[in-house]
Amino acid sequence: MQIVDIIVAGFLLGFIASVPLGAVGAFMFKQATNEGFVPGITVGILGVLADSIYLLLVFWGLGVLIANEQVALVLQGLGILLLIYFGYRDIFKKKENYGQKYNFAPKKRYLKIVSFIAAYTFSNPTRFAFWLSVVPSLNSLLFKNNAAFHFKLFFLILFFVGAMLMQYISLKAVLYLNNFHKIKNKIDIGIVTLYSFSVLFLIYYYILQVKNIVL
Repeated sequence: MQIVDIIVAGFLLGFIASVPLGAVGAFMFKQATNEGFVPGITVGILGVLADSIYLLLVFWGLGVLIANEQVALVLQGLGILLLIYFGYRDIFKKKENYGQKYNFAPKKRYLKIVSFIAAYTFSNPTRFAFWLSVVPSLNSLLFKNNAAFHFKLFFLILFFVGAMLMQYISLKAVLYLNNFHKIKNKIDIGIVTLYSFSVLFLIYYYILQVKNIVL
């Protein structure tokens, strides 16, 4: 029964925890509606991969390697600045060829996506904190505090599959709705709103962290 529990829990956790409601989701939808499905799903893949790496680090007790407060604050600050830059350039700024596919060179396009995912990963410590709180329960309930490598690796694979299915379904739904002119404008407004709230939350959380260290 343990292997069945790992399959179900890994898949469902990946599927539910990867609902694209933050800056990554907004950026993924914007890339897809502007440049096509492949750039959009690339954002989703890299976002899920970053999440999986966080989970991997916590699983094997390596979270301490990225827990230094001073280093984390510097990386968060730089990440937030990059998110603001990407937001201005790719989310908020109106393009002259609005409604057409952008003709970015593939290398520049994917370098932009990788840079965005790195910026979001560094700027969002709440994701790491989430896994720090969840993993002890997983170790106790699923793995019976057994550190067997193959069990946790299998869980990670199922987590990745579930998360990618969520990204795929969400992206396909947005692209389908984007074909309708009346809905298209509302999707753009939703993307801007989603991105704005996500970045504002990260800025607020960052200020709280700085206050806790300074005071």
